[in-house]
Amino acid sequence: MKPHLIWFTLACAALALTSFASPKRPWEWTDDERIASRFAAQDIEQRTNAYKASHPKTTLDARTSGVGVRYVIDGRRNPELFMRHELFEDLLRGLGSNQAASERYRTSLDGELRAAGFTPATFWPELEKASRRYLDLQAQVDTPSHGRVRSDDDQLCAERAAALNQARRRLGADRFDAFLYSAIAPFMVHSQSTTFPDAADRLRREAGGCK
Repeated sequence: MKPHLIWFTLACAALALTSFASPKRPWEWTDDERIASRFAAQDIEQRTNAYKASHPKTTLDARTSGVGVRYVIDGRRNPELFMRHELFEDLLRGLGSNQAASERYRTSLDGELRAAGFTPATFWPELEKASRRYLDLQAQVDTPSHGRVRSDDDQLCAERAAALNQARRRLGADRFDAFLYSAIAPFMVHSQSTTFPDAADRLRREAGGCK
């Protein structure tokens, strides 16, 4: 069995145990619930301590007071704290401009896609159709001669939200969400230090397409 498929199986088992103890599975959390736990001082401290225990060499420390916030999300422990658009962004690596890297990424997810009830040969074309406008805009904005400005970021944010909604319609919202949180989230670790005045509001705005 491929390593990724093993991890997917283990992740599904772990999430099943979590759902047995809790009425909500990771993909069923609301954005407000994710954000509240993500920035709660006690939760930040607990997640940081758990991460340091499993990564003894890390220099990561939590910061929940003073200037800014510093936190970590380990997807194996807390997949529910990732926002859908963050997981979607990672999934789009399978449609990146580096063909070799994209192909490796897509191949690595074959087992997880099939386990989730998708057919890889149709999943990626459907995802590409849903995301084409966003990917084209991203390529345009990332061109060195473009000169990126704030309005570009807002437009990218809006197109990403539209692409995610389109992908959920094309591929089935419930199944697509479950796949994101079972197959993508457990392989992600997000560490951030921010001094943004209201990081929670900023994340909520991104989830809504920056409108």
